[in-house]
Amino acid sequence: MSKKYLGFVLPLLFGGFILYGTNPDYKQHEALVAMTCKSKEDGENVTMCPLGYGKKTSTKFDRKEFVVYNAGILSYSTYEEKFSSFGILGNVFVTINEDEA
Repeated sequence: MSKKYLGFVLPLLFGGFILYGTNPDYKQHEALVAMTCKSKEDGENVTMCPLGYGKKTSTKFDRKEFVVYNAGILSYSTYEEKFSSFGILGNVFVTINEDEA
């Protein structure tokens, strides 16, 4: 009976250590969200004002509005309710709320 539990617990512990060791940190989330925010702003400014006419609204990346929640094996961040990112296994995935962005 103990071999049965050992066969279940060891892979679970090993998987937990892998997830914990590869969890993205604050800087990885910040870099990807800031880059996405900047590229989205650059794209909007170019398409909205190709000749410099019109009203340009440029908002810089504000670190005060950026929050990262870390649960040890995965992490989640939000930025002004426009961007969300999810981090697991050393990768950060960004989602954009099109209604707000």
